Amino acid sequence: MDPYGMALKGDCRGFLQYFAQRTAKDLLDYRTVNGDRAIHIAAAMEDPQLIQEFLESLTSETRLEVLKQTDAFGNNGLHEAAVVENFDVARILIDFSRQSGDAYKNLLEAKNGLGETPVYRAAALGKTKLLQIWTEQVGDLRHHFRRNDGKTVLHMAVLGQHFDTAIWLLKHHSSLVNKLTSEGPDGLTCLQLLALMPSAFKTAELVELFVKKDCTIKGVPNHKKDKNWAIRLTLLFAASNGITEILKEIIHQHPQAILLDNLNEKEQNILHVAVKRRQYKVFELITKEMQLSVPKWASRIDKKGYTLLHHVADMKHYKEGTRPGPVLQFQEELQLFEHVKEIMPRHYAMHRDEKNKMTASDLFNLTHEDQLRKAQEWIKETSQACSVLAILIATVVFTAAFTIPGGNNDKGFPHFLKSPLFYVFTVMDVASLALSLSSVVMFLSILTSPRESSDFLRELPRKLMVGFTLLFFSVLTSMITFSASLLLIIRMEKKWTAALYAAAIFPVIVLALMEFPYCADFLANGKVYYLEFMNNFPWKKKKKKKYTRYF
Repeated sequence: MDPYGMALKGDCRGFLQYFAQRTAKDLLDYRTVNGDRAIHIAAAMEDPQLIQEFLESLTSETRLEVLKQTDAFGNNGLHEAAVVENFDVARILIDFSRQSGDAYKNLLEAKNGLGETPVYRAAALGKTKLLQIWTEQVGDLRHHFRRNDGKTVLHMAVLGQHFDTAIWLLKHHSSLVNKLTSEGPDGLTCLQLLALMPSAFKTAELVELFVKKDCTIKGVPNHKKDKNWAIRLTLLFAASNGITEILKEIIHQHPQAILLDNLNEKEQNILHVAVKRRQYKVFELITKEMQLSVPKWASRIDKKGYTLLHHVADMKHYKEGTRPGPVLQFQEELQLFEHVKEIMPRHYAMHRDEKNKMTASDLFNLTHEDQLRKAQEWIKETSQACSVLAILIATVVFTAAFTIPGGNNDKGFPHFLKSPLFYVFTVMDVASLALSLSSVVMFLSILTSPRESSDFLRELPRKLMVGFTLLFFSVLTSMITFSASLLLIIRMEKKWTAALYAAAIFPVIVLALMEFPYCADFLANGKVYYLEFMNNFPWKKKKKKKYTRYF
């Protein structure tokens, strides 16, 4: 059998015997169809004993030639060891190469077809521990940190989302930081690459190090046409992808960097970008931390004649919102529109764009017609379904009130009147009836209310959340009533009592899981609703209106 087939089966003995029966020339001439040599196959098997015995069986001259062999891509055995990150295999390869003088340094410094040394490859693949060991064994590290196409090892670590490796490089090789954080062949710095990764987990430590070390954030010019291009690009990337960690760190360490007129080719600043991409956290961060600059940014009109409000109305970049259901998603759009209107000059509300000659309000109504229709249909169908459920619960608990568990005695008093469970049954039955009827009233109020666009800003979502809450507690109290009545009638052992409780609570858990996103959203916005309600009273002292958090 071919040695590659033996390697696939993990047959180490067969692999060694195959080459033991061949000449040195056969060994040096062996290669797979992909160009892998015997040393690459042995390293990929990740068996230190195999590597040890394989190299020991060779003469010193043949061993050195084998260690220097490369595959079709120019990778030697250490390149392969960097892929599998087997410390023992890597150590054995270096130990044997040391027997030939400085050959081990030549192996560590040998570049493959892409210009990657084993040290570079270990870092690019996120093999931090192996990188730490190898960097102690080589001389000039500058030889290892940039490959033929100009990509630095730090760029590769960030692209591969190997953030632990990136942090180690930034901490332990600060002399190379300026070179490593400068732009790569694609014209992007490492910080800008990080700003393009909204789904990647970014540690606070990594962001802090990049912002501190990146010379472009400090205002050092490195572009012939525009000295602030790198700062602008970093801020716009971070705003577009919702990476608040980078923006916070820049504001904290270099607050004046964000004051620059950071416009893209469409003359849109970071506030425009955050709004049109619906990056709510970025928008909230800017309006909170940079209040002195917000009026200036908010008054900017882009090349299309769009104000910030026009970007709220434009749904070109809109994806599903951050809140559950069509109603709350439409409310989120309305709240953003109102929030943006607060920070803009009042006369901008009548400004018309260049192409459609429409105000922001007209454009909003036009682009959100479909979303409004879906919200209207959803709230109607949901209210009808919840009303039926609430009426059913009310019917059951009303009937239970007249069919007292255990019946009455000769004097007309319940047999279990003195039992604590009877009081639980009575109180929960009344509470369930009150809650279910209240939820019916709330859902009927929704069905009879107008469902225009403005009604979805506060009134309808508030009624919906109150209705959901009342319905949930009516189900909860009805199941407690049911459990109490069973325990009164049927005397059970403790183990069966626990099973009864579990069965009774199951529907409550299911309903809670279904309604949890809506109730959680209602609680998150409860403070806003409370403040708006209290401000309606005449004795409430009016305060200067500040930016209200709607999301």
